[in-house]
Amino acid sequence: MTIKECLDKFQDTFPFAEVDDYRPICHELFEKGKEGLTIWLKNGDMIVYYPKGE
Repeated sequence: MTIKECLDKFQDTFPFAEVDDYRPICHELFEKGKEGLTIWLKNGDMIVYYPKGE
């Protein structure tokens, strides 16, 4: 899954979340082989998002 696909899946799953910024997660340090994002919302919340593979 690409970073763009991760963000698209997040936005499809959480359509009302107002994303301010996002960055890819270094999967070598956290979940080996899984693509994920760190997402900052406009309200100041931060989410670590690993979408379920299809």
